[in-house]
Amino acid sequence: MDYIAIMDISRNRNNKTEINKIVSSTIISRLILGGISFIIFITQLFTIDIFSSEKLFYLLLFTTIFEPILNPSYLFIGFENFKANSFIYIINRIIFIILIFLLIKNSNDYILYAGIFAVSYLIHILLSQILILKKYKIKYVKPELKLIKRNFKKGSSLFSVRIAETIFRTSNILILGLLTQNVTVGFFNAAYTVVISVIVIVVYPIIEVAYPRINKILSENEAKSGIFFRKIISIIIIFGIFISFSLYFFSDLIIQILVGNEYSNSITILRSISFLPLIIGISRSLMFLLLIPNGFESDSTKIIIISSLFFIIADVIMISMFDVIGHSIVLNLTELVLLILSIYFVYRRKIHIFKTKNCKNSTK
Repeated sequence: MDYIAIMDISRNRNNKTEINKIVSSTIISRLILGGISFIIFITQLFTIDIFSSEKLFYLLLFTTIFEPILNPSYLFIGFENFKANSFIYIINRIIFIILIFLLIKNSNDYILYAGIFAVSYLIHILLSQILILKKYKIKYVKPELKLIKRNFKKGSSLFSVRIAETIFRTSNILILGLLTQNVTVGFFNAAYTVVISVIVIVVYPIIEVAYPRINKILSENEAKSGIFFRKIISIIIIFGIFISFSLYFFSDLIIQILVGNEYSNSITILRSISFLPLIIGISRSLMFLLLIPNGFESDSTKIIIISSLFFIIADVIMISMFDVIGHSIVLNLTELVLLILSIYFVYRRKIHIFKTKNCKNSTK
């Protein structure tokens, strides 16, 4: 529900009444999901031996669920106050590390470790809540039922996108492991980890920073949102080209430094998937900076699901024919399919990023 809350807060920054409603409805919605999770957890705790034998350990760890429920990071991001969110996280991590070094002596202290882990999350919640009450003067109100329903309706589409993308990422290793040898999986995973790490460190932060801003601009002036998107996509393309060519031409050096000479077989694999940062950067920008802010979350779900189905079918065929290189080819083709579908839906929904005059998007 973060994307929905960020979107709403970005568009209502100057309306304290609406901000209070958004924060309250978001927390209630998350508490409902947390309650369902608790019922499932308790059922497992008392019916599955591996859990029931260590009830205290798992109960302590389960308390960390309150962090995503009560952590108002979406509020900071919606107001584009990234420093506050980062500051709280860093303070929390420092406290956690200090307590670990001071109190954990051996493997028998795993219950204490779980306790420290839980306390660190509770400290994070406390600091965040103090900040939003002091700085943003948030007042919790009784949320409207329609807002909670809206959170679940819109959130389900975005949830489907995240789940489908997670399955896509994890299944590519799984399928490769089922159809090839473990050594081959190791070589591929070394190269794939490099690419994904670069995407997570460089590409995704740009999109995440741009997301609240484009929502705010879109609520004020559609033409300006197109100008802003063109700036962001230009940055992503420039970074994407630089990163992709660097991965391609320096793949041997990168593999040697990061994982060693024994992974020399990963060099060819890294080259074969080196342009994923560029392709993924463009496609995710279209999804998260155009389709979702304009209210077309369901299109993003369709894009991910279609791409995932294409990947699974094509991957089985290509691995059986070309081994790990076939797998790399399918990864590239899948991301290209995702990109083409993103462009298609942006065009179909008449989201014109080159307009210079105000006009409302067609939702047909």
